[in-house]
Amino acid sequence: MISLRILKRIQKDLKVNTIVPGHGDVSNSDRITDVIRFLEKTIAYVSKALTSGKSESYWLEQGILEGYEDWHLPQYFSWNFRCPPAEYRP
Repeated sequence: MISLRILKRIQKDLKVNTIVPGHGDVSNSDRITDVIRFLEKTIAYVSKALTSGKSESYWLEQGILEGYEDWHLPQYFSWNFRCPPAEYRP
């Protein structure tokens, strides 16, 4: 996933004090770690769902990943779920 690779590179190679996201509140570099963790958990969840044999509806009915319910624009979870990059599909 391109955005995940970019975030990891930013975290590793740049000293970032302030994050001004396109969506959400201005934050510090800890937010990069939070977003990386969210994307990694989403990838694992989607990979599990794709190999489970259960319907997309079943998995979307489970709701947003635990711990991320109050994130800005929670609909991104369902968008990420519905359109996983090819490298995460079985």
